[in-house]
Amino acid sequence: MSDEKSIPEVIKNQKLDEILSEAKEPEDKIKVALDFMRSALSQEGSPRLRDFWEAKAVCLPLFKQRLSPAARSYFWEEFVSLSDEARRLKDVLDEQSAFAADAIDKAIDAIDKDFQQYETFVAGYQPCSFPKGVESLLSSTDFYNKAYAKIGVLTSFSTRINGLKQEVSKTSMRVRQKGRIFQKLQELRTQILPIRNDLVSEVSKAFLNDVSTFVSLHEHTPAKPFYILRDEIKALQELSKVLSISTEAFGKVRELLSGLWDQIRKLDKERKKAQGDKREAQDKNHNEAALKIDALEKRIEDEKLNSNQAKSLFNEMHSYLRGLDLHRDHVRVLKTKLSDIQDALEAPRQSVSAEKADAMEAKSVELAKEYAAQQAVVDQALTDLADSDLSSIEAKIQTLQEEVKSIELLDPILDLRIETKQSMLLEQDEVLVSDVENLLQMRKEQRERLRARIVALRKSLGTSNLDFEKSMQLGDELEQVKETLESVEGAINALNELITDA
Repeated sequence: MSDEKSIPEVIKNQKLDEILSEAKEPEDKIKVALDFMRSALSQEGSPRLRDFWEAKAVCLPLFKQRLSPAARSYFWEEFVSLSDEARRLKDVLDEQSAFAADAIDKAIDAIDKDFQQYETFVAGYQPCSFPKGVESLLSSTDFYNKAYAKIGVLTSFSTRINGLKQEVSKTSMRVRQKGRIFQKLQELRTQILPIRNDLVSEVSKAFLNDVSTFVSLHEHTPAKPFYILRDEIKALQELSKVLSISTEAFGKVRELLSGLWDQIRKLDKERKKAQGDKREAQDKNHNEAALKIDALEKRIEDEKLNSNQAKSLFNEMHSYLRGLDLHRDHVRVLKTKLSDIQDALEAPRQSVSAEKADAMEAKSVELAKEYAAQQAVVDQALTDLADSDLSSIEAKIQTLQEEVKSIELLDPILDLRIETKQSMLLEQDEVLVSDVENLLQMRKEQRERLRARIVALRKSLGTSNLDFEKSMQLGDELEQVKETLESVEGAINALNELITDA
């Protein structure tokens, strides 16, 4: 007989015909076959019964060959013992297979029964959790809630079916029985999938239409502040992940929202650049106009012109100022300076001595120069703070409040502080409610300044000693302040809504 200790390793790694071809003697062949049969029954997991029956069919004829009585008796006893063990294992496996098949059949029937009560499960399904602020952007939240519940229930059915498929694949049972169960699962799946696919198609189409409508409203001229649109775009992107939409629709939604996001950022940059260019041009016009007013004042002093002689010069200057593009703060300063010069000429001198009149004129000119000097300080501060951060602007305001006596001159820098703070908030990914409330308070203070200016302008227009040109100038300034006030009111309303939604 051949060496026995190598047989188990051979059994594990070679097929039966290869093992038998290596054995020469009948006893060796029987021993190898019996070892193979034993290995098939002792296989980890499910025994290899097919290999066992094939090995048994090969082994039985070997007992007809010439063997010693002792070897024949020994091998035959082992052969019978392995055969009995195989039959017992087969009975156990058949029983387990039948039990598993019965359990799977019951699970399939349970899914089928639940599917018949589909509407009941939909009614009790948890509603869709919409991201904050997105509901106002949708055509019908009721439609999305119902579709979300239906798709969720059908998806749970599909998940249970797939789980049973995997269980059947891992369970040892007859091929015919396994095929019957797979067929039953496929029939149930065929009832569920078309309904789910139709719902997914409807939701995808509706959501894509809502996103397209949202994008079309803002892609050319945004109808809302940048920071509000940013939050709404994020909310729609988040909702696209919550809803069950097709891969194609998800890609189109993402493309539309990303395109709008890029467009808004581009428009915002263009708006800031246009504002900067306009302010730069206005500053240049202001400086040129200030030089012309200084030249006018010097000419009046050099030529010793009285109010009647200088009237045409003042009219020309007013016409010149109306033709310039100037910021309202520039207009106020220049007109004040020009008015002071004109008032100084028109002030009655009959009732006062020449010395007192000269003193009053000198004082008026001194005040005008002091006002102009303070205005120059504020203008220089605006130029220096053009690209500064909020802390630098705050520090400069504190310094100017001590240097500048005319508080109204600080209005442009206070406005710059508000615009800088708002721009800073728009660039942040997360905005604190306290920061928004602080900005809201600043906007309210700006509103009060504008209202006070409107009252003052109306009071000035109500006087009877204004000439026609001055009335026109004050009327233009009043309209400009009203437009600014309307813009500030809109910003205040937007901030109030943002705080309320927080």
